[in-house]
Amino acid sequence: MNDPAKDLIIILEMTQGYAASRVLTTAAKLGLFSNLDTPLSPETAAVTLGLPPKGVRYLCDALVALGIFEKRGERFQAGTTFRRVIEAYPGILDDLIHHDHLYDVWGRLEQSVRSGKS
Repeated sequence: MNDPAKDLIIILEMTQGYAASRVLTTAAKLGLFSNLDTPLSPETAAVTLGLPPKGVRYLCDALVALGIFEKRGERFQAGTTFRRVIEAYPGILDDLIHHDHLYDVWGRLEQSVRSGKS
């Protein structure tokens, strides 16, 4: 039996997929995954990366929400699953950075459709 409420949830989840993707690709692009083994405070990571601590904290909190990072007190660290993936596939970070570029390309989809140009 079809359930419109479940269908609505599926459709809304599709529209929100870009957010998780953008969090992950932005973290890779900014170098937030450069030290996966040591729990760091956002302030320490911010100094290392040359970024504002408040922005780094927001990004770390978003990574926790996605299950990529774990939070222990005021420190963040890549979760076990993410660290295992990085160890098994070290080129994945480059792939994530490449996908950040694709995000911009797909962001122009409406313009391409309207103009008929790729």
